[in-house]
Amino acid sequence: MDNSKCEACAVDTLSIFDPMPVQSVMTGHQIIRILPSTCSLKDATTIEFDFPTVQTATYYDLSDAKLVLNFKTLTDANANPAVGSAIVAGSFVNLITSSLFSDVRLMIYDKPVEGTGNMYAYQSMIHTLLRYGKSKKKELLAIAGYFDEDPTKADEYVDLATNPGYLKKRDVIKNKSEKFIGTINLGLFRQPLKLPGFVKLKLVFTRAPVDFYIDNMTTDKPAKLKVDVTDMYIEIRQVHVVSSVLNSH
Repeated sequence: MDNSKCEACAVDTLSIFDPMPVQSVMTGHQIIRILPSTCSLKDATTIEFDFPTVQTATYYDLSDAKLVLNFKTLTDANANPAVGSAIVAGSFVNLITSSLFSDVRLMIYDKPVEGTGNMYAYQSMIHTLLRYGKSKKKELLAIAGYFDEDPTKADEYVDLATNPGYLKKRDVIKNKSEKFIGTINLGLFRQPLKLPGFVKLKLVFTRAPVDFYIDNMTTDKPAKLKVDVTDMYIEIRQVHVVSSVLNSH
């Protein structure tokens, strides 16, 4: 009996369960910026984004979406944290583009599809740790607010002074303003298929409590801090295809 032929038959038989490919011809693409529909970002506990609906043969490449976040850290007296104060012993939690939010809810036609579990920051961190290698964690992910730390120097304040990752996160607090660019860590945004532009899509970002994403490790009396989001938007790629592709959906 020829085992190679049997294996080939098994593979061919299983292929009947593969989804049928959709013939598509891309005629162009562009990067668009989606602004929040929330009026004031500074004091908002939730920040909403409504994706523009497009009736033409346009698709959203969700896997290419980027979250751009601008914020500044202030004391409760609206002052900039000063070098040498007790504040410098604190730092942001890693991956600030995700840890700033307790939940990100994805809604399609006003129906919740993902989110509502207040586990977004944890899921994002686990996904980041498993997806990226050591070199990317040390270099490329800094733009998303992730700084690789030495786990052997993360428990005692004395050791933190020699932990490069901790020192970089601490410097974020000391700076007057910061800008980070991260991904949207939801299942629909991690798959390669594109979403038709006529689908009504909304994202609702819920801010986490400040003591969740700021570690104040100082032994002195800590000053109260707050984070004011000054600007936040989503950049995403729109793909234009031939109109006949819409007949497949």
